[in-house]
Amino acid sequence: MHSTRSSCAVMHWCADRGDQREVREALIVGTVFVVSLLLRGMGQGAIGVPSLSAAYSGLPKQELPMATTTLNIVQRLGGPTVTTLMAAFLAWRMHFAVLAGGMSSAFTLSFLVLAVLHLLLLVSTLRLPRVLPKAPEVTCA
Repeated sequence: MHSTRSSCAVMHWCADRGDQREVREALIVGTVFVVSLLLRGMGQGAIGVPSLSAAYSGLPKQELPMATTTLNIVQRLGGPTVTTLMAAFLAWRMHFAVLAGGMSSAFTLSFLVLAVLHLLLLVSTLRLPRVLPKAPEVTCA
């Protein structure tokens, strides 16, 4: 509750100073931020388990430990790599935004890039099989 009062007080202070443009920009950036995080969270929750099931379904049981290890390594390297790239992109955009005098555009553009990336991921997940194939049976002779 305290943060809500503080943010409202800041917006009223900016509005009293005649900075309606900054208030509008803050509302737009906040809205883009909230919607992006909401869609991202919903997407990760809805896609995570089905994509892992699809990845593991076509493997024989003997190969599951290696597949689990490989997927774990890819997830642990992929997340920080994309985070670092997006942080570098944001820093690059902030440099130009400081020169131009509009800092919120750097954040908005960064979140739009993330939204496009998530849209591409959504399109790729739509290509996952609807029905999982059975794993091949392996017998020891």
